[in-house]
Amino acid sequence: MRFGGFLSLRVRQRISIGCAAIALGSLVAFKIVAVDPAATPALPPDRLALDASTTSPIRSTKSTTSLESTTSPESTTSPESTTSPGGLWLTRPILLVDVSAGHGEELAKPLRATGFSVKVVAIDGADKIGDQIKLSSLVWLTNGAANEGSPALTQTILDSGLPIVLDGDSAAARKLLALRAETTTAKKFSFEGNEVILDIEAPITRPTIAEFDTLAEIDDTTPALVRSKNVLWSFVRLDEGINLERMPYLGQLLDQEFGVEPNAERRDIDLYLDPDLETGATLEQLGKRWSAAGVARVYVAAWKFDRRTNTGYDYGEFVRVMHEFDIKVLAWLEWPHVNFSFWSQHPECREKTATGADARIFWREHVALSVPGCFEKAWEETRMVLDSAPFDGVNLAELYFEAAGEGPTKPEEYTPFNSVVVNEFKEESGFDPRLLVDPSSEHYWERDIEGFQAWNDYREELIIEYHRKALRVLSKTYPSMALMITAIDDRYAPNGETFHGVLSLGQNIAANTFDIAKLESEFDFEFQVEDPFTMWVESADRYSTVGRLYPDIPKERLVLDINVVDRPTAIQTGFSMMKAGGFELATSVASVAHSGARLALYASASARLRDLMWIKYALAGGATGVTALNDRGSVVSTDSPAAFRLRLKRPLRAVTIDGKKQVMVSPVRYVDIPAGSHLVELHDVGE
Repeated sequence: MRFGGFLSLRVRQRISIGCAAIALGSLVAFKIVAVDPAATPALPPDRLALDASTTSPIRSTKSTTSLESTTSPESTTSPESTTSPGGLWLTRPILLVDVSAGHGEELAKPLRATGFSVKVVAIDGADKIGDQIKLSSLVWLTNGAANEGSPALTQTILDSGLPIVLDGDSAAARKLLALRAETTTAKKFSFEGNEVILDIEAPITRPTIAEFDTLAEIDDTTPALVRSKNVLWSFVRLDEGINLERMPYLGQLLDQEFGVEPNAERRDIDLYLDPDLETGATLEQLGKRWSAAGVARVYVAAWKFDRRTNTGYDYGEFVRVMHEFDIKVLAWLEWPHVNFSFWSQHPECREKTATGADARIFWREHVALSVPGCFEKAWEETRMVLDSAPFDGVNLAELYFEAAGEGPTKPEEYTPFNSVVVNEFKEESGFDPRLLVDPSSEHYWERDIEGFQAWNDYREELIIEYHRKALRVLSKTYPSMALMITAIDDRYAPNGETFHGVLSLGQNIAANTFDIAKLESEFDFEFQVEDPFTMWVESADRYSTVGRLYPDIPKERLVLDINVVDRPTAIQTGFSMMKAGGFELATSVASVAHSGARLALYASASARLRDLMWIKYALAGGATGVTALNDRGSVVSTDSPAAFRLRLKRPLRAVTIDGKKQVMVSPVRYVDIPAGSHLVELHDVGE
């Protein structure tokens, strides 16, 4: 959630880093155009084919390697990769060997959410492990399996020549790494500058072999994750509790270090952008980065305009460059905030809090849209921005009152109390609403339950009417633009209930998502549900539940928002990093995919680049099935609720989907697969 009120909402993130939020919208489906198999016309290769970010050979193993270098196509090719006919088309599954199948399946969940194909084998059923290894790309021999399995099992795995993941202290790890155990207390370690919280007491094992690369470290002398030749070893046991999330980027490192990569990706991500926070890159660099990451739409902050100097952000140039990369741009509005110059020029339109002060709350300066003429002035100001560039749409986001976390208990932030609202409510209800925050009044909100409910209903009706008026002028003025509303979820934690210390969040901000969504009967728009800060303590897979709370909204019109921001210290306990990343973020993305909704990510500046480049795999891995029907993977069955891209290990010249063949003008390294179930046949050049 992007508003203030509880320690550090998304809006407080804006204060600490400079701004903003995100939303999302219409599905951009990449599809194969079926043709008559007899005709097989030549089709041009996609402009994104062989993009550096979509190749995953063996990477540099130096711990100082940057993300940019890890996506370079100049690295050595993967052991599985080949350009000769007869080679593998797809990355084979990871073989996870564990003490039991059930426990192994639990360990496999975050890997699958990250986009990997995983085959689980229990040690009591590993008599034919050699056959399984032949069909695998990598083996993870868990600590439990390494210690409880037979020496013959371990030796077979070690002799396979495949990359191996080991964790903790085991006979296999001691043999390969000559581990030396020391007892100490590990509270955290560092990975690429990111602190990962451990807070566990365990023996710390140090490798003593002559050569290894440190990928993560506890301190300057104690490695947390190392690679030595074809072995990746974690000092933390990864098969206990939530420790897989304690090594959050293990999945991505399998690609970086060994070229073991996901077979599918989805390129329909929506991303929030505040231009002030992306000063270190050119528009062309941003467009290239986002295109490689699978971003389909960007929501750009549309309040960067100063009428006093007639200056502002060059939205026209931004839209032009993004369109060159096939990225759509929606203007992101944050009413009742218009822009900072509007606030200074129109003091008569300033909203008031319950104390009578101007409603400047966190970064937003609230405009009193109920005051006669102020809605029209706000619209005129907003229209100047919308007319400045060929936007593809508008995202009307977070149109609500304050105060989010405290409601009437924080009158200095509680809105709206402009004179028009106060007088209108007083005439309707017989008392001044400001008495609701006066502890000495009989109308104090805790005493006058009926009066307080009347006030809450009145505030909600105002918000509904604001949305209606905004949608009316937007749809009339820009009939060809896509419209979206972003609203704070109030169904996961219903009004009247205390949820993680906050009473009635939706009531506090006058958010009634049910009634806001019903405006779809009057206007055509997508509906984005934003997760409030009270949900950030919930499990990473909560989004599939959130999606089910909105059955009245068609899935193709529903968007779910994931906030990637620093969590307040008060709710940080239990998470391995201050903001979501790695396995946690991948699990959330996969949860959105399972819900059937689109994904919106907040935000370009707050998400780690490593995570941003990986989300497309988690989005596909969350709900996309890709099954190779032969050893080479040349015949594949697919099943997905959305269009996705099948990534290939070598160049393709022709593909047959459900019996219909097409030929590319030049070889490509992917196939775009439509939604639904399909049989796909991949053809070598010359076949």
